[in-house]
Amino acid sequence: MRQHFSLVVLVIALWRCFTVHAELLTAKAVCVPEGDGYTKVGEVCGLLRPPCASPAECDIDSATCKVQELYAGATCKTNRDCYAVNSLTSQVTPALKCLASKCKWMKGLGDSCELDDQCPVGVPCNKGKCAALQKGDRCAPVADIILGSCGNDLYCKSSSLSCQPFLDNGEECTIGSECKSGYCFGSKCVAQQNSEGGSCMIGLLGNNCNENMYCDSENKCRNYAGRGDLCEPVTSDLSKFCNPQSGIFCYKNQCVDRIACETQSDCSSIAPELYCLCNSKKCTSPLNLLSCTPQYAKAEVCMTTKCRRFLTQYTFAVPDSCYKRKCLDELVSWHDCHKVSTKSEYGVADAYIGGASMTSVGGWIVVPFVIISLFSNL
Repeated sequence: MRQHFSLVVLVIALWRCFTVHAELLTAKAVCVPEGDGYTKVGEVCGLLRPPCASPAECDIDSATCKVQELYAGATCKTNRDCYAVNSLTSQVTPALKCLASKCKWMKGLGDSCELDDQCPVGVPCNKGKCAALQKGDRCAPVADIILGSCGNDLYCKSSSLSCQPFLDNGEECTIGSECKSGYCFGSKCVAQQNSEGGSCMIGLLGNNCNENMYCDSENKCRNYAGRGDLCEPVTSDLSKFCNPQSGIFCYKNQCVDRIACETQSDCSSIAPELYCLCNSKKCTSPLNLLSCTPQYAKAEVCMTTKCRRFLTQYTFAVPDSCYKRKCLDELVSWHDCHKVSTKSEYGVADAYIGGASMTSVGGWIVVPFVIISLFSNL
């Protein structure tokens, strides 16, 4: 997996969520809804309302929740003809598009296709499949880093402008995106360091410790302070800095994930990035507010790097898709987190558009779910 490309995708995933809810998150005088509930079919929906209970979506034309249906194979004039509901998702990340007067599925890398326009950007429909560039094919390095135009096990070598296999640890490199590990230090590909006290390297773009550790002055990976540990809000000693990946923050010299609040000003006075959740009356960081963001981001990264498509509530509606073949574990992990975080025991009957049966390592799992997009986590 390409570290730099994955980072771009992760940023996009977070950006998509925060921009949709920007009006809420910048309303400093009020609290932020926790998002336990859903807007029912027929009720008014929009930016300041909870998401529609899937398979309903917010109809742009009427501003009400309506049950979505996908019209695969239908005759059409525009993309709008392929959907029962004209929603933001159907416009921005469509599963169907009107191509050659028919509603056709948008496909991922390696999926069967009829037209180039069904395939991801930069990937042609070659001999009935969406096929990325192969080893030795001519390429452009920038396009490969951004779009992944070479195959999943290839990178665009700048000296030859051709797709070549990723480099193993110890081989000479110029940038991390050339390495299997994603790390290039001292002109050599190096492995990610996952052990506390393990040796690490520091460069202009960071270090090779995993995301829960930092590289200290002795070039050893050390853990950040965890929940309940002593901390300092402003410190150069990173062992006393709350782990930025876990959504915890320093309050009265202890790493915590939530503290009591009544209004947004209670949280802002502690730190500008904290938000007061209406239901529980607790200050929390954005990473805790979006409690399934890490799982969502991993699924989004997998789908984007391996399939070249964004994760949406239509993901499993596409038949014989790359998503089911290559990103099943990540999607199941996100769904399991989402099921808990949205308290599905409240009786909300989420039903995946198109139906979903998924194969897991442990056997067959039938999942009555919708990949509801990141919006539902708020």
